[in-house]
Amino acid sequence: MCSYAVNKDRYTCPSGYHRRTWSCVSGSGRYYCGECAKGTDCWTGPFACSIWFGPDPV
Repeated sequence: MCSYAVNKDRYTCPSGYHRRTWSCVSGSGRYYCGECAKGTDCWTGPFACSIWFGPDPV
């Protein structure tokens, strides 16, 4: 799991990795998955860590 300060949505990545976040809806909430990846999007690794947070109201 990625490190974070105060709230999970403030997750931090190791040097050389970038924050990438995607979301999905389940019921009345939106959940988020944060990745620390070297690629230009959520799907391109290598990956250092992941974290989930939510739900927020849809």
